[in-house]
Amino acid sequence: MPFSSKCRFHALAVLFAMPLAGAAGPSAPAVDAKNSVASPKPLEYQSSLSGYQPHADPNPIPWVKANETVRQKGGWRAYAKEGDPQKPDGANVTPKSGGHH
Repeated sequence: MPFSSKCRFHALAVLFAMPLAGAAGPSAPAVDAKNSVASPKPLEYQSSLSGYQPHADPNPIPWVKANETVRQKGGWRAYAKEGDPQKPDGANVTPKSGGHH
């Protein structure tokens, strides 16, 4: 059975395109003129954690002293007032009992 003209066109297009496909391939690696052997570039590795410094608290204090400092400043109510400047001193800052999260 003879090929249709459409099939011949595709076959010729493939034949003409094949040499062009090889020309667009990857470039050859650098060649050492003395040995005629490709010399790969040496790999370098640097860890992403090489500059890591763990957290260190500069002046840790005992928890008893920290709790006493908070109590002297007014406890959690003082911190609650800092968070909401609209409320007067300590208004509506008592916890609700039986509250759900």
